Amino acid sequence: MGWAGISDAWYNLPDVNAIDQTYNSVVMCIYNIHVTCDSDGEVISGRILDHNNRPVADANVYAESIDKKTLLSTSTNKNGIYAFDCNSATKYTIHPVSHGLIFTDQVVITGKSIDNKPVSGNIWAIDFKADYAGDFDGDGDIDNADFAIFASAWQTTPKDKNYLPSCDLNNPPDNIINNLDLKIFTDNWIAKESRIP
Repeated sequence: MGWAGISDAWYNLPDVNAIDQTYNSVVMCIYNIHVTCDSDGEVISGRILDHNNRPVADANVYAESIDKKTLLSTSTNKNGIYAFDCNSATKYTIHPVSHGLIFTDQVVITGKSIDNKPVSGNIWAIDFKADYAGDFDGDGDIDNADFAIFASAWQTTPKDKNYLPSCDLNNPPDNIINNLDLKIFTDNWIAKESRIP
């Protein structure tokens, strides 16, 4: 639970010593406490995963309002979790960016949290799983330039200077760039090409 990144509870709730006690309801809850806040105080949060369902740390995540007047940015923690402070009742496009991975954007609309009411404007669990792996140059496609990067790491292991962990596409990673990774790379290249109109 909490920012440790298990399940859908993104917040760090304290442990309650409940030995010999049974609880079945929450009487009061305070949420969205911000030290500083340039927004109405709503939260958009989720997790970024790679093509093998592993959390992606240090991914850049952007939230752009549909009217293009607001562009927010943040990055994921070691568990792939991100969060934004956002305005109420606003439509945002969420766009993650991480080296070697391609994601499909998601559009969300925040609500309006109301004091003393069971209404929350927060949007949780806006999760992303990479559509494709192999965009090693980060230009949004898989092409010859990416193949050149992949080839430069061919048959390397973590002991080699030119080893690139992003090229170890096998699930789970096996710490060698080999024919298993090449098959995944070429399958993704072909799949990505077939989606281009």
